Amino acid sequence: MKTKFLSALASLRGDASRLFVVNSLTAMSYSLIMPIMSYFLIKHLQAPPSYIGIYTIATALSGILLSQFLGGLLDRGKSGLPLFTISMTAALLAGIAFANVTNFWQALVVGVVLMGCASASFPLMLAMIRSYADSSGKNSVALNSQMRSGVSLVWIIGPTIAFTAVDWFGFSANFYLSAMLCLLVIVMAWTCLPKATTVQKSASTEQPKVPLSLELWLLGAVMLVGNLANTLYLTALPLYLTEELALPVSLPGMLMGLTAGLEIPIMLLVPRWAGRFGHYRMFTLGFGFALLFYIGMQFAESPLQLFALQALNAIYFGIFAGLGISLIQDAATARLGFASAFYTNAMRSGMMAGTALAGLLAQYWGFKHAMLGSIAAALVALALMAAVAWLRRSSNCTDCETSVEAVGSPAQ
Repeated sequence: MKTKFLSALASLRGDASRLFVVNSLTAMSYSLIMPIMSYFLIKHLQAPPSYIGIYTIATALSGILLSQFLGGLLDRGKSGLPLFTISMTAALLAGIAFANVTNFWQALVVGVVLMGCASASFPLMLAMIRSYADSSGKNSVALNSQMRSGVSLVWIIGPTIAFTAVDWFGFSANFYLSAMLCLLVIVMAWTCLPKATTVQKSASTEQPKVPLSLELWLLGAVMLVGNLANTLYLTALPLYLTEELALPVSLPGMLMGLTAGLEIPIMLLVPRWAGRFGHYRMFTLGFGFALLFYIGMQFAESPLQLFALQALNAIYFGIFAGLGISLIQDAATARLGFASAFYTNAMRSGMMAGTALAGLLAQYWGFKHAMLGSIAAALVALALMAAVAWLRRSSNCTDCETSVEAVGSPAQ
């Protein structure tokens, strides 16, 4: 396993390595803002706790709409790099604006207008990565997994830097640091990224739009419920461990850090496993590990048991995050901009639903039983993947019948 892991890292050379750096720095700029936002709203702006929900929902909805809009422009032949620059410029301006806001409503406007546009940078980058993989003949699943592993690594480091910067220098310094990173990303994008990242204008821009398949919608639902399960668990975990089990406050962070560290090699190895066992089988198997993990969390009470269970969690999320975007893009190859935004927005919707559901379930049944929602979500995901498998088998059978009829027709 170690040899395969190292070879996956070593394959990042030339244009791929530059894509990896730009993608990781983009994630880093966000990891300096997103984790501290609720703390910033309450501590610095003195906003009531309920306002966190208002901010989160408003910015998420704005991000969904703007991501789909910019993704649509990409599919209609607009160059990806200028669109990516627009979104990163919005992120830069958001960092500067957050450093100077004095009340919640100013922050809300910045979040809706600027952060909503900035969030489109992720699907745009995903579409450009896929375009580069297709044009250069690289394995798109492997490349997507490698890029996603960089994001996971950044999210181990970024929040620590953010909270340390806030503690030592204040909120403004941290937001300016994020803005500087955004500027660096813009410069690197224009000077370092390969031209192949520009999504080529396809025939679909001149012909009627390619219809979206039922498979794509089912996979989008899988992404939503899969991230719902993960978000519900992450939201309930800290309070379950500290309030109900009376374990150390530091333990949730240690568990999350361990999972993030373990899932990186899993992501890099997933393309090999998927190539051997099949992408859809591998993805479905990931939810089997999720089910085992969430069930195990209902019985684990000691730190040792909790640490051991994180291996299952890492396998699940490594497969989920490493393969998900590739399956979505494969289901809509003629509309990469839409598919990439659709994936990001499905994940974002799952995060919103998971956060809201965690609070609702915990209010009536406690934080431990709130995680039963994760078990239910994993079961729904498995049912949806079964539907996808049935749909693919039906489609293949239809294609086979059509092929047989076509071959037999001259003799009739």
